[in-house]
Amino acid sequence: MEHAHVGYLEAKRAIDDAAIDAQIASVFRDQLPVAPTIVDLGCGTGSMLGRLLGWGITEGRYLGIDADADVLEAARQLRTAEAREAGHRVAASGGALVLGDLTVRFEQADALARLRAVEAPDAVIGLSFADLVGAGPLCEAVGAVATPDTQLYLPMTFDDHTVFAPTDAHDAAVIGAFHAVMRRDGAPDVGRRLIARLDRAPGQLEVGPSDWLVRPHADGYTPSERRFLQHILRLIEAAVVEVPETAGWLERRRAQLDAGELWYVAHQYDLLYRC
Repeated sequence: MEHAHVGYLEAKRAIDDAAIDAQIASVFRDQLPVAPTIVDLGCGTGSMLGRLLGWGITEGRYLGIDADADVLEAARQLRTAEAREAGHRVAASGGALVLGDLTVRFEQADALARLRAVEAPDAVIGLSFADLVGAGPLCEAVGAVATPDTQLYLPMTFDDHTVFAPTDAHDAAVIGAFHAVMRRDGAPDVGRRLIARLDRAPGQLEVGPSDWLVRPHADGYTPSERRFLQHILRLIEAAVVEVPETAGWLERRRAQLDAGELWYVAHQYDLLYRC
């Protein structure tokens, strides 16, 4: 399934900000050294870089890795503009960006393969990433480069449960088929698999809820929420074309979105593991 759409990724940022577990984010931030080396797997438009800067992490090295060149170009432009607006000094150096005293590189590559070439990262981040690769490959790649102080931070890790409201008679058929496609392409139950695996590992694991919840307000949806929901429905439309109930289901869901009645929930966890 195609998730790497710049408009969707930027709209999703506000949804992520509302979902993120603040306590786990605080622990992650507080355990970083003064000038950390951070690797961001499947970085998209660099939303985690924006958060890091907002959290006061303005020294060290950041490497954002994604397979999509267009998304990475958007990341360079958007995060540079954002850093300038926030008052950070912005410069270029040897093909990298320097935002404050943080050296930033975005690279197009296979994320896990590129991670294996990084020496002793202080943090490996994968926002909405683990379900794309599975628990085993992710843990093996992180384990190949981790030190005893490395943090693995996995915000918005999906765990195989999607809800739309109001209830529709064809929810089971359409959402079930959508999850079946996700199982074919990745590992949508990776949240519970990672928790079970990391609980058995010698490091320290913290887990918190980070469900996406998008619901109408008194004045409807924000522009970001509307774009986000439109994209989720397009994802389902593209993924389950063979299910005869899909067309009618989508028509009703889009009508509910237009009327300001549609709710959407995706069950997720924030995981923080200190190796």
